[in-house]
Amino acid sequence: MVLRPTKARLRSWLNTGRFNGCNLARFRLDAIAFCDSNERQNFSLNARRQLWQRGRFQRQPATSIRLFRNSRKFPCPEHFRQNAHIKSAEDYEHIYRESVEQPEKFWGRIAEELRWFNKWDRVLEWNCPWAKWFAGGKLNLSYNCFDRHVQTGRKNKAAIIWESEPGEVRTFTYQQLHREVQKFANVLKSLGVQKGDRVAIYMGMTPELPIAMLACARVGAPHTVVFGGFSSNALIDRIHDSQASVVITALSGSDYDAPIHGNHSPVNEACLVRSQPEVCVGHVF
Repeated sequence: MVLRPTKARLRSWLNTGRFNGCNLARFRLDAIAFCDSNERQNFSLNARRQLWQRGRFQRQPATSIRLFRNSRKFPCPEHFRQNAHIKSAEDYEHIYRESVEQPEKFWGRIAEELRWFNKWDRVLEWNCPWAKWFAGGKLNLSYNCFDRHVQTGRKNKAAIIWESEPGEVRTFTYQQLHREVQKFANVLKSLGVQKGDRVAIYMGMTPELPIAMLACARVGAPHTVVFGGFSSNALIDRIHDSQASVVITALSGSDYDAPIHGNHSPVNEACLVRSQPEVCVGHVF
């Protein structure tokens, strides 16, 4: 049962100095939750104004922050344990110790699970402070994500299940996603993107984002993902830092449902002020 204090009671709590800087956030949440819709805004503003006037809105020292620690354990069902990759805490500790004490042996065994075009000569070359992992080896991330799966019965299983904030649901099987990645990889090639070229991706959280990322990996083009809510200045900095020759964008992004491509979009502004605008290409999904 939740007690809903009246406005008068909340004011009495405030007058008695019950609230301080530590629990101000909780107080504001309680005030907004317990006051009716007609009183929320006015009471919240008045409460904050009084706290400021009384000098109670002060930042507490970092040493007064207490971290919540939970030592409870939730045992899993036995049938789930038997089908798990790590079946017990003891197995986990053993694997962890091996990764720390014998990293080359551990990561060499893990790497065997991937498909390599050329196997590595040595797992680790360590010349402090420089390290090279799997020197001489050659693989492709996109190939390992799709090609080895579409050759088996897993091709018809869902690889991505995406749901938007309004509730739209889209499902891609491994085979469908493989086809989309191949199509967009050919789009990048048609734009002149080659192995080693940099690509900037400025999109919202939609299935087309991982499709673009994996298409870049398929053609060997390093990519940088820029958050779809960033401004044109933030996008310009990342284009310059990565020396990107192509910007991949979309008509709108799911983060704010705001257009990110158009005459006055951050992508268009970034391309106009770039020192070499002719190499900045925006492709629209």
